[in-house]
Amino acid sequence: MPDGNERIIVIALNTKVHPICLINVYMPSGNENCDDKYKDMLAQLEEIIEKYQEKYHIMLCGDLNASLHRDNRSRDMFLKQFIINNELELENKYPIKPTFYNHNKISKSQIDYFLHKRAVKNIQYTVSILNIQPLNVSDHTIVIAEVIGILNRKQRQITKMLKRPDWRKCDKDIYQETIATKLKEIDFTTIKTTTEAIENLENIFHHRGNLSMPKYRKQSIVTTNGKSIWNQDINNASRKSKEAFYLWKQDHQNHELKNEMQTAKRQLRSAQRRTQALKRIALQRK
Repeated sequence: MPDGNERIIVIALNTKVHPICLINVYMPSGNENCDDKYKDMLAQLEEIIEKYQEKYHIMLCGDLNASLHRDNRSRDMFLKQFIINNELELENKYPIKPTFYNHNKISKSQIDYFLHKRAVKNIQYTVSILNIQPLNVSDHTIVIAEVIGILNRKQRQITKMLKRPDWRKCDKDIYQETIATKLKEIDFTTIKTTTEAIENLENIFHHRGNLSMPKYRKQSIVTTNGKSIWNQDINNASRKSKEAFYLWKQDHQNHELKNEMQTAKRQLRSAQRRTQALKRIALQRK
C-alpha cells in the first residue's frame, strides 16, 4: 500500500469474502519530545484507518510502546483514548503476558499488540505470546496472530536487480576512446538544465560500458527460494546463545548469567548481519 513511513507499514491481504488492511507500526519510545511524537503518530494512524475502513477489515499491530494493562503513564492514556476513538479492540481471550524485557534486566511490560476494528465480525484470529527464545536476538518476544481465512492467490512477481559491473574485465582503451568521441559530438548549447546534462552523461557512460565490458549491468532474478543463510559462524554463535539461554533459565535471578545471555544474542545477531552483507555483495558481483 502507498501509505506509511519509516515507522508505519500498510499491507493489503487479499483474503476471500473481505480483504484485510494490516497496519504495522513502531511507535516512538521515551525521550524529551516523546508525548508530542506519540500523539502525532496516532494521528497518522487515524488517517490511515479512516482511509481504508470502508473497503477493508482493519487490523493494527506492532510495538505500540504503551500498555493497555497499566495506568501510570501518559502514553498509556493516549493509546487507550485512541482505541476508544477508533473503535478498536483486542480479540477475545487475549493473553496478558510481557512482550518486552528492558536492558536493565529488571523491568518488563506488555507493549506489543494486535487490535482490530470493533465493527468487524467476519475476521477471526487468535493471538499467542511466546516465551523468551534462545535464538531471538530482540528485546521483544514473538507475538503471533493466526488469522482464519483464505487468500486469493496472485501471480508471483519476479524481482530483478542490476549486478555490479566487474571493472577488471573492462577494456579501458575502448571505454575512454568511445566516451571522448561521444563528448565531442554533443551540442552543449542545446542542454538547458543540469538534470538534462546529467542524464546525457549517464546514457553515455552506460552505452560505452556495454561496448567495453561483458555482461555490463546484467539483470539478475532475485529469489527467496531455498534454505536460509547458515554458516559455521552462525552455527557457533547459535550454539553459544542456546547454552547461555538455558543456563540463565535455570537461575532467572542471576544477573551475570543474564548478561552472558544478552552478549551471546548480540554475537549471534552480528554473525547473521555479516553473513547477509556478504551474500548481498556476492549477488551483486555474480
